[in-house]
Amino acid sequence: MADKDKFIKPELKTYSAKKLLTQDRLMNAMIGIREIQTQLWKTMPDDQYEKLEPEFDTAIAAMMAHMCGVMPAHAQPDQENGQDVLMPAT
Repeated sequence: MADKDKFIKPELKTYSAKKLLTQDRLMNAMIGIREIQTQLWKTMPDDQYEKLEPEFDTAIAAMMAHMCGVMPAHAQPDQENGQDVLMPAT
């Protein structure tokens, strides 16, 4: 197992939107979040997973909206048609 000390503690990190919000990184992030969500779905008790599911779904939808140029506050149901194809199956 890798030594976590070589990584910056998450709450101490700074983030660059220009560097991190590329289409490739967002796609990889969505795939990673779905993989984490799937593992939790498989291993967590139902009552615990139920509390986390909306947060995972919102994070994935927010990334999809960014990639599609849809402002989340202005999203309308008709703007979502076909956009779920952006999320590859894991």
